[in-house]
Amino acid sequence: MSSPPISNHATLSTSPNRTTPLIVRFYQGDYSLRGQKLEQIWSYGEDALEYRHDYIQYLFPLPERSFANPDAPLIDRTTFEAFRSDETLREQLRKSFKTMLYFYGFELTTDAKTGDLQIARHKNWTRSMKNWVVPMDHNHLRISRMLRSLRVLGLESESRLLHKALRDVCAESKTISKRSAMYWDRSALRPLYLAPQDEVDTGKAPGFLYEFEGVRTGDTKGKGALEKGKKKFEGKKEEDGNKVKETKTNDMDHGADSEKSAGPGSAIENRKSPE
Repeated sequence: MSSPPISNHATLSTSPNRTTPLIVRFYQGDYSLRGQKLEQIWSYGEDALEYRHDYIQYLFPLPERSFANPDAPLIDRTTFEAFRSDETLREQLRKSFKTMLYFYGFELTTDAKTGDLQIARHKNWTRSMKNWVVPMDHNHLRISRMLRSLRVLGLESESRLLHKALRDVCAESKTISKRSAMYWDRSALRPLYLAPQDEVDTGKAPGFLYEFEGVRTGDTKGKGALEKGKKKFEGKKEEDGNKVKETKTNDMDHGADSEKSAGPGSAIENRKSPE
């Protein structure tokens, strides 16, 4: 039986006249997912992390809706501002990051001399890498989600470190598909208002993402970025509207998790399970 839809906002019992985004409540420990608190998810074993598919959208939310879990809460302006202004929330997010890093064979450490964060391969790397160092896998979708979520919620440094570690693995293994690597690049490097599955900016991203990128360029309202994106989109649509539509439909997997599971031996790429 499927669970009832979950609103992106939930009323705090301690303050009935005030609403707090569900993602913030979850990271504050005031909301449980299917009876599981955040701390319990951190303690999942390898099998649970691999085969459960309902937690990843809560650990690493996105501004875009998940096609695999459409009831999962989204990052809205309030959530965006809460994480970026509250070190405690970001530290909780960092713990979620560490949980998934270890699952993939990495660990987040601090350089003894400089104090800088760094990502290294842990002692069980050879075993852990088998979970995802393959041509295509549902964990590739999770990694795309992690890269983007970390950036949106204020852990840009951690996202950059993960991206660098991934590029090193891709260069060494020659196993991971170029398509997955491309989406990881998009998730890590694009302006935040441009989702990895989008070929061009449609101008329909949340306003706070345009505003944030605008601040970086001196355009405090983000209007320049928005207008540039709309103009580019209209030109692209006129040039080849069918191709835009087809590309957006086929490439939603690494951002909004549209991948569906396929049976053993399926020739469909990246269909191990929905994320």
